[in-house]
Amino acid sequence: MLKQAIISISVGLLVSGCFLFQTSDTPDDAETSVADQAADLDNRLEGALKPPIKPENTDGKTDDLCGASNWANLVGKNISAVTIPADLNARMIYPDTIVTRDYQVDRLNFYMTKDGEITRVACG
Repeated sequence: MLKQAIISISVGLLVSGCFLFQTSDTPDDAETSVADQAADLDNRLEGALKPPIKPENTDGKTDDLCGASNWANLVGKNISAVTIPADLNARMIYPDTIVTRDYQVDRLNFYMTKDGEITRVACG
């Protein structure tokens, strides 16, 4: 009796599985749909995967859109002796600091030694 019940359940599952995994009557439509979706994804990702372009002025030099030249006088000073506005889009980069490689024209980067001495100020 138990053996018959197991066989009945197994057959029932097999039959129901056939209905769950039926393929489309028009496989070409499904393939076209997948191909179209892949092409659409490629088009959307194309711009995202390209490295950002730094803005340039007519002289071919990178613009100072973040105002780094206004902060250049801080080079050689210790960051602890400097007051930086809280709303300034800036990041402090020490030698072992992990940073993203995205370029933001309005972001100010303070590069420092491990002791906090500012060595460079740049946009990015």
